[in-house]
Amino acid sequence: MVEASLQLPKLMDKLITCTPYLVLIRTDAVIFYKKDRLRASVNFKNLFDVRYFDGSTGGVVDPADPFTVQGTISWEL
Repeated sequence: MVEASLQLPKLMDKLITCTPYLVLIRTDAVIFYKKDRLRASVNFKNLFDVRYFDGSTGGVVDPADPFTVQGTISWEL
């Protein structure tokens, strides 16, 4: 007979528990301008700086990006 035992690491004492129905909404916005072949835009990501987690890797929780502003300018050939 083969017996297997599961030994949980000491890190299990520091579990993060989440409410199963917790809903967080990340809000993004964009402002853009287009004329002829020129396009410019400003993107606002996580507008209200909501703290949430993208997931976990190897038992480490990955926090999501904070409020971010990104601008782009493009010219169509």
